[in-house]
Amino acid sequence: MSKPNNDFDNNEFLNSLSPASDVEKDFSIAEVEAIKKKARRWFIILLVIGLTLGGILAVGIVKVLNELGLTKKPDHPIFKIESK
Repeated sequence: MSKPNNDFDNNEFLNSLSPASDVEKDFSIAEVEAIKKKARRWFIILLVIGLTLGGILAVGIVKVLNELGLTKKPDHPIFKIESK
């Protein structure tokens, strides 16, 4: 049997790309640590901003629902279940 024409293992474009480990060889250990520290700092900043905005949004939604009366029990049933 012969190999199919579209053999994905022999993709020249993908094979020409350097693996991720080769990219790290271009940086010194100090530079890699600095990049990790910067990435960690940005992650924490974005996490805090996201949690803060989410909390503010949640409180705002609860206030709007309370003002519109959507959290109260209805005065009359929406539908009646008939028993037979």
